Amino acid sequence: MLLNDYLDFSSVSIDELVEQAKHSITQLFIKNHLVFVSWSSGKDSSTVLSLVLVAAAEYLANGHTFHHPIIVTHGDTGIENPEIHAYAMREIEKIERFCARNAIPIEIHTEIGRA
Repeated sequence: MLLNDYLDFSSVSIDELVEQAKHSITQLFIKNHLVFVSWSSGKDSSTVLSLVLVAAAEYLANGHTFHHPIIVTHGDTGIENPEIHAYAMREIEKIERFCARNAIPIEIHTEIGRA
């Protein structure tokens, strides 16, 4: 059996799922947990990072503060297609601008492998 055989998302809207995810992330902030996001620039990790950053912006807008920066790690194998590498670098710039605009404390660590 697959996980989907146990879960029924037919009665839950995408908006409700997003709110549930943001609530779970916000609980990490409230409990002062370190929050790390391993970001590949793919669709799945980009969705997770987006949820974390939006939750962080809302958390700050509600008058809360962070005790730790959000840590984002990005690994580049060194053999990426040049277009994918360029895309990831542009996305990092967008992430940095969003965080600066929303006063989100963030550290982005990029490691480039050597082929």
